[in-house]
Amino acid sequence: MHRKDFIQSLHDLYNSEHARLITAHQGREKARIENEAYLKANPPQPKDITLNYWRTERPAPAKGFAR
Repeated sequence: MHRKDFIQSLHDLYNSEHARLITAHQGREKARIENEAYLKANPPQPKDITLNYWRTERPAPAKGFAR
C-alpha cells in the first residue's frame, strides 16, 4: 500500500466513523472532567516513604587530611 492510499484510507475511515469518534471523544472528556473534580474534592493523601540505603564501596580518603 502506498502512502497516498494509506492516507486516503485513514480519511475514509474518519469520514465513515465520524459520529462514533465524536461520541467516544465526548465520553472521554466527560470522564476526565469528572475525575478532575473528584481528585479536587478528594485529593490523594501523601504516603510516608522509607529509604533504605547502604554504601557499596568505601569512600576515598580526603586529600590533605590525615586519618
